[in-house]
Amino acid sequence: MRLLLIVGGAIAAVGLFLLATASGETPLLARHYSLLFGLNAVLAILLAGLLAYQLAVLISVYCAIHALGVSVPNGAVLAFLPAVAAAQALPISLSGLGIREGLLVILLHPLGVPTGKAVGIGLLWYAMTLVVSLLGAPAFAVGQRHDDSSSPVDEAPPVDADAATSAPTTS
Repeated sequence: MRLLLIVGGAIAAVGLFLLATASGETPLLARHYSLLFGLNAVLAILLAGLLAYQLAVLISVYCAIHALGVSVPNGAVLAFLPAVAAAQALPISLSGLGIREGLLVILLHPLGVPTGKAVGIGLLWYAMTLVVSLLGAPAFAVGQRHDDSSSPVDEAPPVDADAATSAPTTS
């Protein structure tokens, strides 16, 4: 029950953040970061978004661990997750497949997690990331639409018809 409340709260926080950002207003959290750290609003919004994303990744891995019935201390998840996430980003495999699972096997084996369950955690983590990423695929495929009237476009200045037809006079 407590996990459900945490996940629901995280989803609500991310939703409110995205709603406030989409409406063009600076979210309250970003304004407080700006006041506390002396950052400009854009950097504060970026920081808030990064923290929300990392929290969502942490919650998804935590859910994957408990969905497979594995008992791992929370401190171990917090310690191993950044190392595995950084290693899976290295350009030595497709989408980090094999790297993530191998590191989870190496790191979780001393904690008594069987190899198959550690691989399952890695694959479930990948599957959840893939499903969430596919939700944004239609928006990515359509792309960002620009309103022609409001976007600055390099155009030649309008030409005066009378000046264009008259030939310069030479004396």
